[in-house]
Amino acid sequence: MKSKIFKRSMFALMALLAINTISFAQQTPAPIPVPVLPPMPPMAPLNKLTPPDSKDFQLKMKDLHLKMQGLQKQMGRIKLQQLKQMNLKLKGFDKQFKHFDQNFNFKLNDSAMNFAYDFSNIAPQIALGFKDFDTNFSYNTDNDKQDGVEKVKNYSKSYSIDGNDVINLDNRFGRITVNTWSKSEVKVDVQIKVGANDDDLAQKLLDNVTIRDNKDGSGVYFKTNINNDDNGSSWSLFGGKRNNVRKIEVNYTVYMPSKNPLNVSNKYGATSLPDLDGKLNINNSYGSLVAKNLSNPGNQITVKYGSATIGSLNGSDLDVAYGSLSLGECNKLNADISYGSAKIGRITTSGNINVKFSGNLNINEVDKNIKNLSVNSSYSSVKLGISNEQNADFDVTVRYGSFNYGGHDINITSKSPSDNDRGYSPTKNYKGHLGKGSNDRNITINTSYGSVSFD
Repeated sequence: MKSKIFKRSMFALMALLAINTISFAQQTPAPIPVPVLPPMPPMAPLNKLTPPDSKDFQLKMKDLHLKMQGLQKQMGRIKLQQLKQMNLKLKGFDKQFKHFDQNFNFKLNDSAMNFAYDFSNIAPQIALGFKDFDTNFSYNTDNDKQDGVEKVKNYSKSYSIDGNDVINLDNRFGRITVNTWSKSEVKVDVQIKVGANDDDLAQKLLDNVTIRDNKDGSGVYFKTNINNDDNGSSWSLFGGKRNNVRKIEVNYTVYMPSKNPLNVSNKYGATSLPDLDGKLNINNSYGSLVAKNLSNPGNQITVKYGSATIGSLNGSDLDVAYGSLSLGECNKLNADISYGSAKIGRITTSGNINVKFSGNLNINEVDKNIKNLSVNSSYSSVKLGISNEQNADFDVTVRYGSFNYGGHDINITSKSPSDNDRGYSPTKNYKGHLGKGSNDRNITINTSYGSVSFD
């Protein structure tokens, strides 16, 4: 068997040397790389705060574990499919050499395109279904049949502020709901609700959950505090019997002027925001973000393990991972989106968007007055809604993907490789004009293992 392989390899080498000698300009097809599979997303960082051994929580973790096992199996099947395809291509290459003098220009386009997998079915699974955590990640095991004791306490505090004061909110295990008003003050109402198997334990738990507040020269601060022991374990306050704890929930209701800067940190809970004119800096993890119109161009928005639904953004840095994005309208947007789909209703002026393993990025309308739009995508398709009134230049590069532009008024001025080039290249570049074109309006798209379409 080795002798046959050696002879065929020697024959292939001699044939190539012979072609070079007689000056035939032929191009050897580039090797087809195996796509890099998406990395497994990290698990929720619960090491610092171990959850109670409740039935409800264990069921959620079991479901999450099963989803991860399914994802690993699907990735394994994809890898096996890739290896089989590579083996078939090598066998086909060996057979083609027997007829080398008849047909050297192998038609690998269709075979290579098979590597442009549709990751749209994988991305939602990578998101791991964290939507279940969106509403409220408070520890709640009320489904237990045993009776328990529930205790509630309320907190309320107001501070007078001016337009430069920054409002800082830091919460865990509950919702943050922000409302705006015309008063020059901020008011925070908090409901703390706990549950345990007996009255003493419930009272101890309630006493150990407090709200710290402060005001200094730069702003006002409100923070949820859960007392812990010297080892840093918040659950030590339960006397080592974590299964005795049935519920902990801390919900904020905030009233503030719309123009003041706002900093929000919320873990294991959802955040709801109204129309805001002041600068927003928010880090929301293991819970959803729902916001209306955020008009400050300096906004910094991070959402991890939860969905983001935003009415409109003017400027802003946006980072959404392991959850979907739904954005109505945006202007001067910088966005990083990973492991979740993204839908944008309309983009005006400019945008710089990076997506990976997202399945798809769908921008319903690219404004005709767009100045600059740049999209970099890997393992995600890109779909742009282009109007017939659009006048802009475009530069589209696809690697193991396709470019579709339907019936739009498009003039392609440069295509590499050209239709007359022989051989196969996995990378294709298209330059041209939408409508009359414009040096002042540019759309640039780069994708790997994903297609681009102008709709």
